[in-house]
Amino acid sequence: MLDNLAPRVVSAAANPNYRAYYSINETGWWLHLPTPLMPASPDRQVASR
Repeated sequence: MLDNLAPRVVSAAANPNYRAYYSINETGWWLHLPTPLMPASPDRQVASR
């Protein structure tokens, strides 16, 4: 992981507070969505088609 606050490249696992928003490399980019997209709660219902 590259971090402008760290002087060297480190593993993302080394920082438990790290959350990826997106990743980029020479072939494309990936958006990292939260899991689950909608946290379960007793008063929330999800409509489906």
